[in-house]
Amino acid sequence: MSGTPRAGTARVLALPLTVALLGLALLAGRAPTAAAEPAPTALSVEYQTLVAGPGEQVGVTGSVTIGGQPGPAGVPVDVTFDGEQVLATIETGEGGMLRGSFAVPDDARPGDRQLLAMIEGDETRNAAVQGDLLQITGRRAQTALTAQVDPAPVDQGQPVRVSGQVTRGDGRPTGRVSVEVLGGAAADHLDTIDTDDQGRFDAQVTVPPGAGDAGDFPAYPLLISFEGTDALTGAEQPLTLTLNRPPDPQAEAQTDEPAPAPDEATPSESATVAAAPGQDSARPSELTLVPIWVWFIVCAGFVAVVGAAMIAHRRRPDENSRLLP
Repeated sequence: MSGTPRAGTARVLALPLTVALLGLALLAGRAPTAAAEPAPTALSVEYQTLVAGPGEQVGVTGSVTIGGQPGPAGVPVDVTFDGEQVLATIETGEGGMLRGSFAVPDDARPGDRQLLAMIEGDETRNAAVQGDLLQITGRRAQTALTAQVDPAPVDQGQPVRVSGQVTRGDGRPTGRVSVEVLGGAAADHLDTIDTDDQGRFDAQVTVPPGAGDAGDFPAYPLLISFEGTDALTGAEQPLTLTLNRPPDPQAEAQTDEPAPAPDEATPSESATVAAAPGQDSARPSELTLVPIWVWFIVCAGFVAVVGAAMIAHRRRPDENSRLLP
């Protein structure tokens, strides 16, 4: 045989070569490609004011760009004090536009605080931050109070419903505060009502029995008053109740008369006369009502009778001695 290779030998040599080529192809497909770097992010923020007091609302506007292009909607921007206390989280709108507001905390003390607007980075964008200085003043935030009373007209001693709400000047709730209910021309204190977290209040308040006796009948004035706090100004709402009838002087006198102490006995209770069994005891009022001059005459008559008897007794022996021989 000549040196011509057989067909089977060629197939055996071709198989390892095919496997090697396939392995190289797989490795080439799995070869890591260079990861895309996060795009640069730019944040531009403007504040409505950089001078505000506790409780005041500050408007925020601005824009976000990523990779030199307007950012997408939904990118969160945190407005913070010193990067720690988050005052508000505002999300971008279409075209990366930013619009929102934050409230200066009620407990913020006067002075300068650093405002930091921040965007957190991720795999697609870098982080971004902008710093500004906010001057916090000592002035208090304005408040408003609305109230109503029901029903009307009413009678003295009748409960009425007093309801309403205390809000900031911009309409936001104040949180838990207390309001006072004052009544009459003298602004007498009738009740104190605590509000809920939204500044709302609703309670029953009793109209005083003497309402209307100070020249305030039939229009009885009510004043719902919020004194204010360190961060909030005071506010008040005047109301008027219509009284059905003038006050009753006798009822007012009975109300003003102090009740006797529990251990303090009245004269009729302390003066008692013992009586024999089966007999009615003398009423203390019959004894205590006898005039003193009657007792004086009785005593004087008794003394006169006794004296006359003694004189007669002394004279009788002398007369008997004269009759004897």
